[in-house]
Amino acid sequence: MMKNVLLILLVVCMFGGGMYPSLYADSKEKPKKVQETKATKTAPPKDDTEDHIRCDEETYKKYSELRPKYMEIQRQIGEIDAKLKANEKNLDTLKGMSDEEIDREVREENVKKLEEENSTLRTNRKRLEEEGIEFYKIYEPVRHKCED
Repeated sequence: MMKNVLLILLVVCMFGGGMYPSLYADSKEKPKKVQETKATKTAPPKDDTEDHIRCDEETYKKYSELRPKYMEIQRQIGEIDAKLKANEKNLDTLKGMSDEEIDREVREENVKKLEEENSTLRTNRKRLEEEGIEFYKIYEPVRHKCED
């Protein structure tokens, strides 16, 4: 009889852990993996351009024609600014070089080319700015009607 009791205790001890896993497991719980369902999926971002555009068809047509032109002017101005910045950096580098690093005549020739290019770029930028200002006078009222 004693043998049976010991055997039962042994079986309970061996398989008892399955009944009380929290006694033997770490105190940290593993995060449950959530299956994505229609309810848990995030919705794709809504294209709300239609919500912003509140104008009649004729004004919208004009807006659609003017906006790309205006954006192109802004892009060109940005490109010129980037080129000017790069040229200024190159000029500083060239002017900082010693005669041992680069031939004096080559350096002066490169500096002259960069300064001429910068002058042309500044002239083009000024022209684009003026063109952009004039264009914006036409574009702004249409944009205001359609976007605000």
